[in-house]
Parts: sequence; structure tokens; C-alpha cells
Amino acid sequence: MEIGQFFGIAFSEPNVRPASIHPVSIDISYLKQDSDCNLVVSTTSSLDEWNNTLNVKFTHENEEQDIEFQIGVNKIKGKNEIKCNYEIKKVHNLRKRGAYEYKGYESLGVENNFTLISFDKRIFYFHGTDKLAPYRYSQYYVSQIGSKIIFQQENKAGDDDLPPIYKNGITQYPMQDCFKLKTSTKLDANLWYCEITKEDLNYIQKNPHVKLYHSYLCKYIYDSNITLDKLNIELYPVFKVFNFSKPADKIITQKTNLIIVANVTGSSKYFQNDLNYFHTFIEIENQNKNKTAIVNCGAQINYENKESKLTCHLLDASASYEYENLYLLPYSAVTTDNSIFEVIIETTIKAEVGPDPEPTDPEPTDPEPTDPKPTDPTPTPTKSSYPKYSLRVILGLILLFL
Repeated sequence: MEIGQFFGIAFSEPNVRPASIHPVSIDISYLKQDSDCNLVVSTTSSLDEWNNTLNVKFTHENEEQDIEFQIGVNKIKGKNEIKCNYEIKKVHNLRKRGAYEYKGYESLGVENNFTLISFDKRIFYFHGTDKLAPYRYSQYYVSQIGSKIIFQQENKAGDDDLPPIYKNGITQYPMQDCFKLKTSTKLDANLWYCEITKEDLNYIQKNPHVKLYHSYLCKYIYDSNITLDKLNIELYPVFKVFNFSKPADKIITQKTNLIIVANVTGSSKYFQNDLNYFHTFIEIENQNKNKTAIVNCGAQINYENKESKLTCHLLDASASYEYENLYLLPYSAVTTDNSIFEVIIETTIKAEVGPDPEPTDPEPTDPEPTDPKPTDPTPTPTKSSYPKYSLRVILGLILLFL
């Protein structure tokens, strides 16, 4: 065979092992877990004699899931350093949140025997690699205990949970009452909400412009870009929704007016009564099946009455739904920064038949009886009467001349 017929040439040396190997003992001491979840270890043994990789296993407290760490010596450029690695793809996309406990180790080779010191019962907490973000607008205002804030979660963990959230990134001040939105069908975004507690409200009152952070990997604190402030009800209004009117149409589209009614508390001193919008969510029930839809609502104050009717429309312009019942869900999020206000929907509200709207083209009805008006006894000639009258005049003239 000629040399030009080869596709490639490689050179190697044989892996010749001695007939008997006497493994070198390497001691490994646990020091800590860093922010990236890497193990930090130390040894009193010679790094020059560390030739094999040490594989260490931690297992999830409730699931049959492991995170394995491979620890070895980096001998590049003659600088010996202990290096720890894990499979990034698994940790960033598949592993569940929670506590992982040390379960064992093995040597990936025969040149070293490892002795692990202070590893037993070691636990670290893995918080996932999710990212939290505002629903639409990053500035939130809350007025009372029970107010809700909605936000999005980019979920990369192998579970349906939420990482811990902290006010101003301080772990001593967590947001405690946070839950997933309860909807019958899956939405395009993964939405959660936190309900404001007494502790939350007190902290926000004392600390303006509270920023929310959440745990990331093991010890990182990640900025969610959400800011919380206390709503000053002496300057701005609160819309407390208490009624949802069932539309007359049997099919709802984006053109259908969905009317909700709110008591307006607080002040409207600095409220601009136009271009104020918020999103909320409805459940559409038809033939024992439910569909969740997002609606866009305008916030306007009726200055002559503390009750204001707010008009909402389906967010999806192409949607069309037959329905038997409609339900307004207890979640809302302001989507503009034109004015400062808050919308509170305390509980799910079933749409009820409300008062009939003002008719734009009323159907004819029997007239109310009234006193008869005098009429002109002389009949008004019609087009058909003119020819008859003209014919009589002509006949009379003919007889006159005969």
C-alpha cells in the first residue's frame, strides 16, 4: 500500500503497566462548598504522587438523583493544583433542588488509594439555576397585607419549585408566602406570585425601593430586577375588584367587553385617568372543560362614584371561546408606568349576569298611552291623490264647453 492511500497517521506509546502496583495513599479533607457548588478540599499528601481521579457522590434527600464530583490534580505547565468538576449539563438542567448528602467515593484508577476525612454526613443545598424576572414592569407597589406580586420564572431545574427569595439579598429577610399561579391550562410563561405578609409590609415601609434577589446554584444571590415599594394611599388609588359581569354574547373574542367592578380607595390626586392598564386572568368553562386566558384591562376612576367599571379584553386577538361560565382569578399585574396604582382581587369571582347595558339600537315597543293630540281635518294630499284630482278638473272643463 502506498503512503498516499492512508487517511491519517498517529503515533502513540504502549500503556505498559508493571506486573504489580503498590497504590499510593492520598488523604482528602473536606473544607467547604463554594458558590458554584464545587467541593473545596485539601490534602497533606504529595500532589506529585496523585495520579488518579477521585469520584465523590452526593445524593438528593428525597429523590434517586446524584451529583458526582470528580477531583484530581491539574499538572498543566508544572503547576500542581487540586481541581474539582461536575457535569454542568446535569446540574444546570436536570437536578432537583434540595439537600444533597455525601454517600460515598471511588478511585478512577489503581495508582492511588484515597482516604476521605470529615466527609461523612456532609450536606449541601442546591438551589438550581433558575432566573426570576418581572411579569411586565419591574416596579411593584403594594398597599396592604395580602397584596400580590406576579413574576416569571425561567425554570431549568428538574422540579416545579421556586428558589428562596430575599429582600435586598439579605437571607434573614425572605419572602415566605410565594406560590405558583393556579390555572387550569398551562400558560406561555411560568408564573408565580408572592403574597405580602405583615413582616414583608413592615420591611418595605422601613426600606424604600426593596430589591428582590434569589438563590442560585449553591451560594450565589441573583438579582431578579424586581423592586418593591409601599403604595402611598394618600396620593394614589387602589382598585379593589368585587364583581365580574357575564357578557350577553355566547362567544367571547377580543372585541367582547368584559366588565369588572372595583371599589376605589386611596387618593387619585396624582392619578392620570387614561392609558393605565393591567393584566388579569380568567377561566373559561364550557362543557365541563376549562381554558385559561389573559385579559388586558383599563384602569379608570369614576369620579362621581367610588365604584368604577373597568373594561377588559382578551389579550389574544385571534382567540374565540364559547363559554357557559367565566371566572376571574385573584391575580393581577400592572403593565404600564403611566400612573401609580394597585389592583387587588382577593378571591376568585364567578361572572354573574349584571344589569342590561344601555341599548344602542332599541327594539320597537308598544307606545305608552298618552292624551290624543288634535289633528288637521284637511287631509294632506299624497302622490296618488294628485292624478285623481286633476282628472276631475279636466272632465268638468270639457262638459263646460260642450
